[in-house]
Amino acid sequence: MTENFKRFGGSKEHNCHYTFYDSLNKSIKSNSDYLIPRGKGNSYVEASFLKSSTSIKTNNIDRIISFDKTKGIIELESGVTLGKLYNFLIKRNYYLSIQPGYPNISIGGCVASNVHGKNPSKDGLIEKLVIEIELFHKDFGLMKLSRKINKKIFDLTIGGYGLTGLITKVKLKVSKIKSSFIIKKGIRVNGFKDAILKMNSVSDKADLFYVWMDLVSNSISTCQGVLVTGEFSKEESKSDRLIDYKSRKNLNLFNFYFRPTLKIINWIFKKKLVKKVKQDLKSFLFPAIDNFLYFYLYGSKGFIEQQFLIPEKKVSSFLVELENLLNSSKPLIVLATLKLFNGRRKNLHFNDSGVCITFDYCNNKNSIKFINNLYPLIIKHNGISNIIKDSLLNKKLVQLQYKKNFANFKKNLNDFDNKRVYQSLLSEKLGV
Repeated sequence: MTENFKRFGGSKEHNCHYTFYDSLNKSIKSNSDYLIPRGKGNSYVEASFLKSSTSIKTNNIDRIISFDKTKGIIELESGVTLGKLYNFLIKRNYYLSIQPGYPNISIGGCVASNVHGKNPSKDGLIEKLVIEIELFHKDFGLMKLSRKINKKIFDLTIGGYGLTGLITKVKLKVSKIKSSFIIKKGIRVNGFKDAILKMNSVSDKADLFYVWMDLVSNSISTCQGVLVTGEFSKEESKSDRLIDYKSRKNLNLFNFYFRPTLKIINWIFKKKLVKKVKQDLKSFLFPAIDNFLYFYLYGSKGFIEQQFLIPEKKVSSFLVELENLLNSSKPLIVLATLKLFNGRRKNLHFNDSGVCITFDYCNNKNSIKFINNLYPLIIKHNGISNIIKDSLLNKKLVQLQYKKNFANFKKNLNDFDNKRVYQSLLSEKLGV
């Protein structure tokens, strides 16, 4: 069986073979020498397909197996989406505290990418919530992985981009909540430095927070933005289910993002963000479900997302050089957000102590030129790019950014599986 696959936000399609995991017989039917797991296909990069590999779809392994309310531990199959998990947990006054902002992403994809959530400075990455993994490898069969059993493979699999095999089941720690509503506040910020200072002031108090910046002016020092904070309502409230959600996609139309139109859109959005409101948890966790027009307006060519992390000690000097580059290049940055991180580097995980910056661009030559000029600044200031978000990364860039962690990950992966059965277009591009 074949299907046309593409990265989310992209336009180029790749006709690839696919199959399913047979959970009854614990096997995969494929004539291909190479395989790669595929969740819901919402990755910004080509992590789940390759012309010479067979993609393993996980649509058929999406059961919630058990839930221990006293311990707050849930066991589920890897094809369960964040939306399905949210629906199950919110009825029981629980939620997953670390998750990306779109409900149609699979749990297996979250673990394989070691994702972060709305407060990585306090919560860290999803690895902190993973208790146990069941992994299927074509040659080695089913394996149980944890911090005590097969620890090396456990560490390789979390943030391993599916290259150790197919995650079939996961045990996760989930959090108890009294309310399914968030008190959302918006605090105006003036420039990136002010935004970072204000983020640091709320990092220990807010349950969830991020900064949105209006970068139409291309000025780091004078741009306006909003620090958005969320704290759980102290009033007990009834369960709020995530009833339905659509697939993110680009319509076959022209791009509507230009500097004049973006100024108007950002002005309206800013007015909306600064209001203090009581908001349901699902809307705060999954802002994409209320903003599908955002993706549609990029048109048929789609968009490019770039996310990178600059170490705390290098942020000030980086921002000076970023301002100069923005002034000289004048890129159109459609979306800019900031988050704080408080972690350490390991393997190919997107983690460190510093500031995370995310830029969304229209998919065109000017944007790509600016991104390629930005990479040397990221490397100069010892920053790292998020591999699961950045579709323009290549082997050289990742090696220069991740350094010994890249070499260690590749060595440990080859030691585990010297045939390298699991391969994707992403792994091919990065040389791992």
